[in-house]
Amino acid sequence: MPARPSIQGAIQPNTILVVEDNPGVRGFLVNILSQNGYNVIDAEAAAGGLKLFEAHRLSICLVIVDMVMPGMSGLDLAVEFLVRCPLLQILYMSGYSDSVAIQGLLQHSTEVVLLKPFTESVLLERVRCLVRSKSKTD
Repeated sequence: MPARPSIQGAIQPNTILVVEDNPGVRGFLVNILSQNGYNVIDAEAAAGGLKLFEAHRLSICLVIVDMVMPGMSGLDLAVEFLVRCPLLQILYMSGYSDSVAIQGLLQHSTEVVLLKPFTESVLLERVRCLVRSKSKTD
């Protein structure tokens, strides 16, 4: 059986899209992820996140999205991403651990939720787990 063609030279499979309206949290995420070898693109709102996703779809291995943002919730934004790319890995961030949406996600998997405040090590653990999971589905 012939080997599956590789397009890895054309993409950067370790690109992470961060969509977070709080500039301090967004900056923290971008800095930590960049320092740990990930290519990071970021947006402060859902509309910008969607535009970046469309422009970089083939290189994105993970989206980190805040659950509460002005204009569109992180959950609604995630649905938009998943319609476009059903196998996309998404890490949901929230400061509201008792919300119905977060509780539903936690029942599905604790790995897809990042509760604020979080440490650098917890962030990197979740990211590595999801990126590794994504590479197994490709």
